[in-house]
Amino acid sequence: MILTFIPKDKKMILFSSWFGQKYADSSMFEYEYLLRFSDYKAIWYTLNDDIYRNLKSKNMPVVHGKTLKGIWTQIRAKVLVSSVQMADFNCMYLQNAILLDLDHGFPIKQVGFAQPDYGYVWKSFQRLLRWGLDYRATASSSFCCEKICEIYSIPPSKVVFVNKPRLDLFFDKSLWSPKNKIVDSIKNGRMAFVWMPTHRSCGKVSIDVSLIINLEKLQRICEDNNIVFIIKKHFYHRNEHVDTDKYPNIYDLTTTDIDSQTLLAQTDVLISDYSASYVDFMVLDRPILLFAYDLDSYLKTERGLYVSFEENTAGEIVTTGDELLSSIERITMDPYDSKYAEGRQIAKTRYFDKNVEIGTSRKKVKQIIDDLIDNKYSHNWAH
Repeated sequence: MILTFIPKDKKMILFSSWFGQKYADSSMFEYEYLLRFSDYKAIWYTLNDDIYRNLKSKNMPVVHGKTLKGIWTQIRAKVLVSSVQMADFNCMYLQNAILLDLDHGFPIKQVGFAQPDYGYVWKSFQRLLRWGLDYRATASSSFCCEKICEIYSIPPSKVVFVNKPRLDLFFDKSLWSPKNKIVDSIKNGRMAFVWMPTHRSCGKVSIDVSLIINLEKLQRICEDNNIVFIIKKHFYHRNEHVDTDKYPNIYDLTTTDIDSQTLLAQTDVLISDYSASYVDFMVLDRPILLFAYDLDSYLKTERGLYVSFEENTAGEIVTTGDELLSSIERITMDPYDSKYAEGRQIAKTRYFDKNVEIGTSRKKVKQIIDDLIDNKYSHNWAH
């Protein structure tokens, strides 16, 4: 293809996130870091008009993927940094580039090539799209590396070991203190229980909160214990809104423009399920409730889990709305949830190797980019 003869600009690094529709996740944190601490031409690539206008108004380097400049910038960029693999960019213009996928989650459930219904034709098509592309994935532990190789059908030599840049936020308040003021006003000194369920069928199956949890009873528990309950569904459910007007301690922020990683930093107790958000949250060593109200149907109609739910020690497992409410009351009496403290640490070791430092990931990713561009990256999979 003629694109292979167009020279790359080694100083140009292109970033994107969530199919070009969000300004978020690890790629956002790395983009902002390189703008401050490098001489690279760090540029954000988006397909979203609002994001484009917002970044442009702040004089931040940005291109729109549907313009000739956006297409030309992708063709010329030496390194593309993604959060949802190749889908963050236009796959027609990936030749001779390095794709460094920081990924948007940890390997909790089957995705990509590991999905049972991922057929031979589709796998072949995906491999064809990678022609001429140096595809690199990131991992934070040997367990993650093993699963990522299965997910993306790549050899271990293509995996780079580094924690997710978004985790740096937990160690540097300046990265999140200006954001999510709405959450600060909601909490107002109160303990925040935050429910962040993963998507069901990419948003095609709705999560009807009122059928899952007795909101009237939840409101009474919140009032009695001076807590707030915040709902933040997955991006795929971004248009689903729960009417909580009758419940002053319950808030649905799904349709609001808040930063999910900052929300985790503001969370006192996380309620999760099959979402990788709880892996990030384990870094904070705060209580986790695993709310699997649809476990059987999820495993039958969605995806398999890499670790059986019964073996997950990250927190107490509850399967009904009533069990969840009882556990919320229990934790208000022990805000550290001491009963599951050891289990959180055991679960954490699966996703974080001791020799992969947490808190300096943005700096490490910059070093990896330097080495990849100069062909100096030395692979070390012995973790």
